[in-house]
Amino acid sequence: MVTITIYVEGGRLDGDQSAETISNNALFREGFHRLFSQVLDEESFSLVIQPIGSVTRARNYLRRATNSRDPALVLIDLDGPPSVRQERLSRFQGLDTSLIFFMIQEMEAWIISQTETIEAYSKSRWLLRKHPGEKLEEDQLLACRDPQEIEKPSEKLNNLFRKYFRAVRQRGGERSEKLRNYSKTKDGPVLIGMLNLTHLMEDFGDAAGLVKKVQAFQLQHLER
Repeated sequence: MVTITIYVEGGRLDGDQSAETISNNALFREGFHRLFSQVLDEESFSLVIQPIGSVTRARNYLRRATNSRDPALVLIDLDGPPSVRQERLSRFQGLDTSLIFFMIQEMEAWIISQTETIEAYSKSRWLLRKHPGEKLEEDQLLACRDPQEIEKPSEKLNNLFRKYFRAVRQRGGERSEKLRNYSKTKDGPVLIGMLNLTHLMEDFGDAAGLVKKVQAFQLQHLER
């Protein structure tokens, strides 16, 4: 059985082997695997999600993917709108850029494109919903805006968490509320795994392109 690896920006690979880092990386792998498994049929191949830490390592992993015997792809943040895609690709001259795909602008752009997932996640975490009459998609941060054009979506997602959700604590006989920040390492991977991949592919060309590339690898293996 062929193994297809997707190297994804994120996680922690700085030599830290603490229990928290190992747990966060496992959560990261699980979230992206759950997302892509919605469409990709693993009966004829094994899908491996490998976090690569910082985007500064992307070139090394694209080189690894380019020279690998087994199929591999690289998925990183674009950190910009779709218009800068070709400029970003030009930074990887000499390597097979057909193997690289972008989360535009960041991973969190995928998340804010499906506000119903944010709502479902908050309920699963027993967060208190503030302003229940206001819809997330109608917030001024998101309303009538293409998620691919929203700068720093991770900051926008954090702002949404702080505005609309509270963590409730019950200690003894006292109940308290506190602001709930968005955590890229703890909330992000779980939210990614809850997204609807079909809708994501409709809204983000690189998401669709990556899935099609994996399916092409799969077909090549079956034809051997």
